[in-house]
Amino acid sequence: MRLQERFQIAIRSAGYSLSTERSYWDWIKRFIKFHKMRHPDLLTGDDVRDFLTYLVMKKHVAVSTQQQALSALVFLYKQVLRRDSFTINDWLKAKRPKKLPVVFSVTEANSVLSYLKGTPLLVAH
Repeated sequence: MRLQERFQIAIRSAGYSLSTERSYWDWIKRFIKFHKMRHPDLLTGDDVRDFLTYLVMKKHVAVSTQQQALSALVFLYKQVLRRDSFTINDWLKAKRPKKLPVVFSVTEANSVLSYLKGTPLLVAH
């Protein structure tokens, strides 16, 4: 049985949504293409690590994108290929962008205050 058929049986049996199935399969295809069309049975946790690191270093993916790729590959190895002892070591994790606080200048704060009256103005002061 082909890998895609095995994947479809496993993911549908697990009750995942169709959109998750499509997304996971897309990540699996990208992983296989990244490794020059080698079958995942021939690849290791180090190969998964290399792919996840590539996503961050070369594709600059977001944390959630890398996490989705990881989830798809963990599903592939644990549920489809039945590799219970499959481990992935020390991949480079995507970082959440730092959010800088928005701070009003004195002029901006005074401008906002000029539109307030009564209790809202009292609270703002």
